[in-house]
Amino acid sequence: MSYSCNITFVVGKEEEEHLQNYLKGLIPVLFSSGGSATSPSLKKVIEIGGDPVNEETGLSIALSSDFKAVADILEWQESNLMPALENFSSEFGGEGVYFITLLENLVIKNM
Repeated sequence: MSYSCNITFVVGKEEEEHLQNYLKGLIPVLFSSGGSATSPSLKKVIEIGGDPVNEETGLSIALSSDFKAVADILEWQESNLMPALENFSSEFGGEGVYFITLLENLVIKNM
């Protein structure tokens, strides 16, 4: 069994370049060699409920990584993620938000 940690960042659409640069700067801090996180990825939301993202919905970019155990995620969050995100709100003028989701990765078996 494996698990994923997904952090979704939401900012105004006009902040896209700023957010992408901010997240690219976090990658080396969050995923230093020897850590338990594997396969980090960034994904941009382009549609919500069949509607394209627009000024009202803002911009959402998800940072995701895989782990072997929930305990590994919790340790990574405490030692890497939360310290790295301390300045997120001030970086985006208090307008940006993020939420963290822990997921269990399920295996799809052939039918």
